[in-house]
Amino acid sequence: MKTVSLLLVVCILVGGCALTGYEGPISGKTYYREFMSGRINPGYWIEVRQDYINQNPTLDKRFIRIIKAGEITQGMTEEMVIASWCESECSRRTSRSVHRYGTSTIFTYGDYRYGGKPTYVFFENGKVTGWSY
Repeated sequence: MKTVSLLLVVCILVGGCALTGYEGPISGKTYYREFMSGRINPGYWIEVRQDYINQNPTLDKRFIRIIKAGEITQGMTEEMVIASWCESECSRRTSRSVHRYGTSTIFTYGDYRYGGKPTYVFFENGKVTGWSY
């Protein structure tokens, strides 16, 4: 009992630890800092996905399966992609253009400046139409 109490006090003083529960999405910078320090629970992203699914009870079963698997497919919304790939504004770049037929959006993941290969996700009027690696 004393060990558990001591561990709880240490976690509170340190500002969180791997034993703390999911408290909602956090920014990419905060996640990276917390993850590198070992304070993020490895199941964090599973909880983020499940939280999104719970908050959207009318989701099609096909999308639920795909989000839980961390994948994307045509017809998903921007929110669904963000929930599925569990990322934040710090891990993607977004470009958006408005034209007479609607809105085109591109999410760019990865960083080609450091030898990485970017992944592009293409949206038309808020729905995934394709992607390229």
